[in-house]
Amino acid sequence: MKLTFPRSQGFTLTEIMVTLAIVLMITLMAIPTMNNYIIQSKVTDAIQASTAIQSMVANRIAAKESVTGSGTGLSLPSSLGRYVQTFGVSSTGVISITTTPSANSVELTLTPSFNTTNQEISWACAVTDAAFNPVVPEQCRI
Repeated sequence: MKLTFPRSQGFTLTEIMVTLAIVLMITLMAIPTMNNYIIQSKVTDAIQASTAIQSMVANRIAAKESVTGSGTGLSLPSSLGRYVQTFGVSSTGVISITTTPSANSVELTLTPSFNTTNQEISWACAVTDAAFNPVVPEQCRI
């Protein structure tokens, strides 16, 4: 009588290890990118939180038809948002924001400009250090 054993139907240890190694490599590449996206969304939230101040400065610029003195005498809120650690407004209406450590402590400025020809107010966003470029919106990169 000849004994026959049924053929194994499972995966070998080598196949499982190779699969786990591939999954691990993909995960290790994805985590830093995902963290940058999370921080970028927090920085964007901090910028969006400044819209009330931007409106106040824009109203002042429109009334004076100049950015000079547009940031003085404003009634600023005590806080802006959960990702804004500190903020301030200069006499020319430049808004400075520092985000919280959970948002990578990014320092950025929102600078108003006034076009006297068409009476248009525009804002420029910029980070203070190019090292923050990966975690800020594209329009704020330097």
